[in-house]
Amino acid sequence: MKTHNQNQFTRAGGAWAALALLALSTFKSHLSTAQTQGASAVHPSTNIVLQPPPWHDGEEMQLDLKKAGVKIGTSRYSVRAGETNGQKTWRMLDYLPGGASILVEAQADNFKPIHSHAKSGEKFVDTTYWLDHAEVKSSAQAEARKVALEGLVFDNEEFFQLVRRLPLAPGYRIRLPLLPAGRSVTIWDLEVSGLETVTVPAGTYECFKLKPFAGQTYWYSTDPHRYLVKFDTAGVVAELSAVRVN
Repeated sequence: MKTHNQNQFTRAGGAWAALALLALSTFKSHLSTAQTQGASAVHPSTNIVLQPPPWHDGEEMQLDLKKAGVKIGTSRYSVRAGETNGQKTWRMLDYLPGGASILVEAQADNFKPIHSHAKSGEKFVDTTYWLDHAEVKSSAQAEARKVALEGLVFDNEEFFQLVRRLPLAPGYRIRLPLLPAGRSVTIWDLEVSGLETVTVPAGTYECFKLKPFAGQTYWYSTDPHRYLVKFDTAGVVAELSAVRVN
């Protein structure tokens, strides 16, 4: 991935573009810049088929972050069942180094986002999804911003869990429409390059390896859990160290 300021969010919309105001942390911002650069100019896939959620209600994945082999932090990604206005939802909550957090609530069946909120200290970006647009509010702007939406568009911060629901297989490819906070919709061209065995603190897993894009690589387990086992970007390596169900 190209060098970027640690105080930027540029994650394909993975972890944030207009969030130069928020500055969560290096490992999360990798997703935005990288995904924006790796985005395809073509239209999104029209046949996005999601598998049943592979996680248990209350599941949390913990990943240790390392740079040059030295641990620099820990991130946690949890998923909980919820309900909003009588509609079943999944609530994805990420805890990031430095005290930053991200919450995304999405419809349980199709993962269509309802609302997302990213916070770091007093700075925040809040996105509410409507039928044909998203309304974005932030601590850096007095007025809310509207982003036009056409068809199903996922919140960028759903990326880690969204990939777990895709029918991954060697050669699988899909173009995902993602909305990074405060930006326009970005089309992500995702492809599984093959299988690879990966050993991390949580154990040894056979994984689907996503084709490297913009200098970052992801590995998801081939078992029914589809854990995010590892990602490598900009000199920062994240490895699965624990899975809990609370």
